[in-house]
Amino acid sequence: MQATSLKHQLLFIAALLAGCGRSDRAPSADSSRAGATARSLSAAPGRARAYPGALTKPIDDYSGDELYELTRNLHYAGSHERQRVCRNAPGCEGTAPTQRTLVQVSAVATQDSLGVGDVPTYGVVYLRAINRGNAEEARYGLRPGKSLRYYMIVQRDSANGLRWRLEELETTSPRRHAQVAVGRINGCGHPWTPGARADFKTCADAERSDTVVTLPLTLRAAVDAPMWIACEMGCCEFVQ
Repeated sequence: MQATSLKHQLLFIAALLAGCGRSDRAPSADSSRAGATARSLSAAPGRARAYPGALTKPIDDYSGDELYELTRNLHYAGSHERQRVCRNAPGCEGTAPTQRTLVQVSAVATQDSLGVGDVPTYGVVYLRAINRGNAEEARYGLRPGKSLRYYMIVQRDSANGLRWRLEELETTSPRRHAQVAVGRINGCGHPWTPGARADFKTCADAERSDTVVTLPLTLRAAVDAPMWIACEMGCCEFVQ
């Protein structure tokens, strides 16, 4: 009887973790608000459609107020919160750090299948990040602060197909924004799964997270893994 119960528990955990794009947390409040819309507009890869986060001009031509208006009118889904490696604060540094910072990442609802062939001309806001902790996140330089929001903008790149630019937005007056990091986007090449999602994972983490054995490894890797989204290539990672 105990063996059967344990087997059922393991099968249940494995089902929660299986698949490149499936969320390992229950949907957050912001995702439930846009859930019906996301399901109705979610498109298979290759189908042309409008992106709510599409920029209408170069990002450097946006004022702080204009970027604020664009991003506050977006709906977000597929959120995850992760403890992250931090810096510039007591306990963050050294071989045995005693502090981490908490970062939430969220995808823009209905944007789950962006590919090289249909990136909007000026790029598209694809992910929002908020540092909810008390220290600066180390990999991307996300600073804590209730008025700070970070937006990952996906752009075309003639050399690598897709690139990203991370923009910091101060949401209180005087509103301003500035580039804080740039890098390339790696497509994971996994089967595409509908639904906008964001997390901290590598392609390898996503591929091996379908077994219970690798769960501790996957959770440890999240403290310094790159940002990760659903895209046409099954999922994509944002690397420097």
